[in-house]
This record gives sequence, structure tokens and C-alpha cells, in this order.
Amino acid sequence: MSSPTKEQRVIYQVSMYSSLVANKKGPDLEAQLYAAIQAALEKDAPQIGTWSVAWGPVVVQHEPDSYAINAMYVAECQDHHLRGTCVVGIAGTNPSSLFDWLVEDGLVQKQIPWVYALRSAPGAKIALGTGIGLSKLQHATPGNGRPGAGTTLLKFLGGIEPKLGKRLIISGHSLGGALSPTLTLWLHDVRILWDTFHLVQLSTMPTAGPTAGNSIFAGYSDKHLTATRFANAIDVVPHAWQASDLEKIPTLYAPDIEPDQTIHDLVAFAKRLSANGDYTQILHDTGWFPFDVDTALIDPTKSVFVNFARQLAYQHTFAYMRYFGVKSDALEGWAAEFQAAAEAAAPAVAAGFAAQAAAKEVTSPASDALAAQVVTDLLRYATPEQQRIAVPIDPQSLVDAPSGAAQP
Repeated sequence: MSSPTKEQRVIYQVSMYSSLVANKKGPDLEAQLYAAIQAALEKDAPQIGTWSVAWGPVVVQHEPDSYAINAMYVAECQDHHLRGTCVVGIAGTNPSSLFDWLVEDGLVQKQIPWVYALRSAPGAKIALGTGIGLSKLQHATPGNGRPGAGTTLLKFLGGIEPKLGKRLIISGHSLGGALSPTLTLWLHDVRILWDTFHLVQLSTMPTAGPTAGNSIFAGYSDKHLTATRFANAIDVVPHAWQASDLEKIPTLYAPDIEPDQTIHDLVAFAKRLSANGDYTQILHDTGWFPFDVDTALIDPTKSVFVNFARQLAYQHTFAYMRYFGVKSDALEGWAAEFQAAAEAAAPAVAAGFAAQAAAKEVTSPASDALAAQVVTDLLRYATPEQQRIAVPIDPQSLVDAPSGAAQP
């Protein structure tokens, strides 16, 4: 594909600041992220122009002193040529958070219906992990001292003025690359709740995102969204979870790194996790860009798996920074930390995926109840008409049905 435009480079960089809280713990990560974003926006202004935080950030944690599992914020451009442009930045996978790796990224064995289009796209489904991530972002509100304190993203968007001529671009990387188009599709489907007269130009620019849902969902998304997707052709992450892409993973770095049995086993686990899911990447045939293996990272004294993990981390972070021409000390630091944390977490993540692939519990009543609860949570941010169509919810319709088949 052609090189990104100057505007796309800026959107990528601004959205990526949402990940600056990765690998950090603390009782008030929102305050840390807010300070980090403001500092980056100011320092990087020569590259990106003048931006301000309009809402957020929000940081989702399991416990007050735990790692972040989700983060999001809204930035608005103050420069004349992009005035009225808002970017919603959604953080990617936190490499220090096994919840991100194994739940929001990896919980794909079970799917839930896309509740916002039960009539117009029957049979459209998303991974349960994607649904959990979307629900957390829908519910999140900034804390005191941050712009938009106490308001959800939906409520904030309903109040942006003047709306005419506003551009809302939702972007995210990695996990954010799956959540950003999914969140954009939700905003499209519930537009009457926040932009009744369709005055806002809504679009999405995901990068490095894994597959969010099945073929019906992807087709529905491709039809209705204005979207531009970017994916490194030798980045493992966007090769999950479409079957034809999973097949390519073992040899992405060959002949420099020839796959061993561990790599083949991990791909087999991934296939088992996503089997029967009909997973289909949005805009599948667009957005792939070529990149080279960084042979300097290959250490002949290390195992194949370690070298594969190191290359994966580089191709998922630094490669995109180079492709988009990012010049930011803050994001260089993020990428370096991601590389180190991802390498350290790789064995545990691999073991977790293997356990999920083998577990019988994924079809247990407990997981069915979780799926039903996520659907109930998602419906809280649906239009009254969508809620009438969906209620009463039949939990049995959430599971054990052939993916891609229309539901009654």
C-alpha cells in the first residue's frame, strides 16, 4: 500500500499516547496518564501540531494498585487546518497485563451477538473478549480533575458543540486496533443517541488489530464504516484470528527464524481457540504494508521461541513507529518497555493460550453467564428500539450456535 499521509501520521501518533500508562501500577493511573499525554502533546507539537485533551483520559483497572487493562482519551486539534478534528485514542494491549492477553485479546472461543444490529445484520458476532473490552470503555468515566469528569464517552460526544463540521476519528493499536473499529461501529449504530442529525463525520483508523468478529460482522462493518486499516505484513497480532492469516504465522520470519515445534504448537492452539468462529478481519485485503525482519535482534544463543517473541514485539511496536515516521521520546520509551515486557511475559501468555485451548470450562454455565452479562451491559448503551428487539435475552442464543449462521 502507499505510505501514510501526513494526517494519518498525526492521527496515529496522537492516538498512541493513550498507551503511555502501560507497564505502570498505582492508585491513580489516570493522573499519571493525563500528565504523560499533556507532556507528549506539548513536546511533540512540532510534529503533530497543537492539540488539547478534550475528555479523559479514562483508565480501567481491576484493583486500584493493579496494571491498566484499558485506557482511552479524546484529543482535539487547535490548528486551523485540522480545527474541529477530534481523535479518540484507545490503548493497546498492556504487555504486563495477563488479563489483556488472555481475556480481551484471547477470549475468542466464545462469541456474542452484535446487539446493535440484530435485525439488520442477524448472525453478526464478536469475540467475548472484544465485547468485554467494549463494555469497559462504554462504562468508563474520567475521575475528578480530568476533562469530562464523571461523564461517559457517549454523553461527552452528545455535548460536543458545534457539531456541524466536526470530525471524529477513532484510532487504536493492537487491542485498540480491534476495539477502535468496534467502538466506532457501535457509535454508528446508536448515532441517534449522540448525533441525531448526522452532523459529525465519523471514521476509524485501526492499526495492528486482531480480528474482532465473524464474517457477517466484518461485512456489516465494511459496509457502514469509513475506515482505513494499517497492519504490518509480518506482525503476528493482526494475523489473529482469521484462519487463512493464522496459517502464515510460523513462517513470517523465515528463513531468518525457522519455526520450531513450540511455534507450531502455539499456532495450533490459536487455531483451536478460534475454530468454528468464522473469524474475518475487517478490510482484510487492504492496509497491509511490507516490513523487513530485524536480524540484529536475533541472538543465536537464545531459543527459537525467544527470538520469535523478540521479533514479534519489535514488529508490533517499533516497526509501526518507523512506518508512520513517529518522532516522540514518550512513544520510543513505550515501545522499548513493550518489547521488554512482552518478551518477559511470552512464556506465561503461551501457557495461558494453551490452557484455554484445552479447557472444557469455556463451554460451562459460568462462561455462558458471563456472556449473557456482557450482552446485558452492552445493551445499556443501545437505543430504545435496539433494546426492544433484544429483550428478553435468551442466554442459549449466545452459545453453541454455528458462528456465522443467522439467529432467530
